[in-house]
Amino acid sequence: GCAVAAARIKPASYSSATQMNNARDTRRGYALVTIVGFAATLGLGGWSMIYPQSVGQASVIVNMSGTIAQANDKPGLGFKAPWQSRSTWDLFSRPVTYAGKKDAPPSYTNGEVQGQQVTSSVRGGAQVDFDFSAVYSVSGPSVKELYEKYRSQERFAAQVVEPSILSVVRAVPPIYSPVEFRGDKRGEAQDVMLTRLNERLEPYGVKVTMVNLQNISFSEDVE
Repeated sequence: GCAVAAARIKPASYSSATQMNNARDTRRGYALVTIVGFAATLGLGGWSMIYPQSVGQASVIVNMSGTIAQANDKPGLGFKAPWQSRSTWDLFSRPVTYAGKKDAPPSYTNGEVQGQQVTSSVRGGAQVDFDFSAVYSVSGPSVKELYEKYRSQERFAAQVVEPSILSVVRAVPPIYSPVEFRGDKRGEAQDVMLTRLNERLEPYGVKVTMVNLQNISFSEDVE
């Protein structure tokens, strides 16, 4: 009777051990697949996690939800997750140029503003047309707040930089007569524009370092 009972127990024990081994092998297989998948993700996305940043650049790293993960204005290598996007900002020496009679719309690529020459009036009401150029820089620490409000450097240039510049620049010529504005008072007019532009743009972290007036012309009755 004992021999029969023992014979009956052995197959059950063998079956249980086999099941345990199979379950262990299955878990190992799942773990291996997970590790391989993770390694493949790192291999494919590793390069997108590292980005170079030059002096005079800033980056805003944005999550898939649109929230800001971090802002970085330090030169060197930066890091982000493969699913995060990067908004780049050029900080130094952004040129502003209004020149000529162009039909093309203004452009704001990388914060560089380009448009047609400026029209205003001098003292007495005569129309004056002139080319205007300027150079401005953006403070690195201000980029995070600017991104939160405007979402890109191009939109910031279009919605803040250009309207501010045109408003200030058009308001200065009426201070002067035609002879003064094109003659010995032109340097003074440039200084007034520079001072007023910095007063207007300083709250945004913008510093204007140079303005220049060229090709000043008046209506035919004044010329």
